[in-house]
This record gives sequence, C-alpha cells and structure tokens, in this order.
Amino acid sequence: LGFGGYTNFIASAHTFISVDINPSVDLELNAIDQVIDVIPNNGDAEAILAGTNLDGMNVSDAISTIAELAVENGYLDPNAEDSILISGIDNAGSDVSDKLTAIQAEVQTKLKDQSIMATIIKEIAGSDLKTMADEAGVTPGKLLLMEKAVKLDPTLDLETISSWSVAKISAAIKDAYTQIKAQNREMTIEQAMANSP
Repeated sequence: LGFGGYTNFIASAHTFISVDINPSVDLELNAIDQVIDVIPNNGDAEAILAGTNLDGMNVSDAISTIAELAVENGYLDPNAEDSILISGIDNAGSDVSDKLTAIQAEVQTKLKDQSIMATIIKEIAGSDLKTMADEAGVTPGKLLLMEKAVKLDPTLDLETISSWSVAKISAAIKDAYTQIKAQNREMTIEQAMANSP
C-alpha cells in the first residue's frame, strides 16, 4: 500500500461495535481499532456524550469512557451487578469474534481498575440483523439478547422489552433459564432455547 492507500485503509470503517447500557452508542472503528465515528442511538446517549470526543481513541478506552460517563450520569451503578453489552458487526470480513473477546477482556480490566463492577457481555451480529435492529430502534446486540429472552420466556414480547436495560434483559434470561433448568438439570441454555416454543 502506498501512503494514500494506507491513509484510506486507516480512515475507512472496518468494524461496527455497539455499546448498550441504556445509553446506546454505535462506534465505527478503522482497521487498527480506533474510533472514527460515534453514533448515539438514543437521547440518553446524546446526553452523556455531549462535549465528549471519542474520535481517534482505542475502542477499549472509548467503551471505558462511555461506562464512566454512564456512572457519572446515573445510568450505571458502579457497585451493582449491572451489565454492559458490546456487540459487533464486521464490515470487512475479519474475525469479529476474536476482536470482541479481546475488547471484552480489556474493558473488564479497565472497569475493575476504576471500581466499576459491571459485567461485559458480548454478542456477534450478522449484517442482516443490523437492518432488523435499525428498524426496531435498538442495536443488533440488544436485539439478540431480546430474542433470547423472548425465546426462553414466551410471556415476554420484543416490543415490551425493547425499552428495558441490558441488565434487566439479562436478568430475565437468567431467570427463565433457571426455571427451565430446574425442570431438567442437565440442560444448557442453547438446549433450553431449542426446546422453547
């Protein structure tokens, strides 16, 4: 690659990462995992990001900053068992799974160092799911969690839980799985989902 090609390679969107707490933010990353665009997906995200520039930050630092801002603005309790969902859609065919695993570990360490006890959950979404999530007004990762919750607990519906926090959806999944597992002690969550109506 010549210098111009390298510059275009670095400047172009390579991966999309969504961060859901209740403020919901999409981050577009370049090939070296630096933030090149920040898209707040709701008013809460716009509020916490006001006056903050994440452009050029490493993705783990950007997500940690979003978590800190969520704590400062009361969306995340640093002492509670809250959840932060990171989900990824890879735009260029590289392995988003490995990338999310590395991001998850880095962010979990950074949050622990800042005494924020939230659990980082990761989800991988396909590009077709991005379209469905956009139509539903949620991120792809949150839509995946919502679908799991509805599959495990048919009393729930996507429209109702779309306004729930990631922590509340995760708790619903855990509760439904616990009830299903009590009926069959050897069942995994994947088996429970496959056996649900």
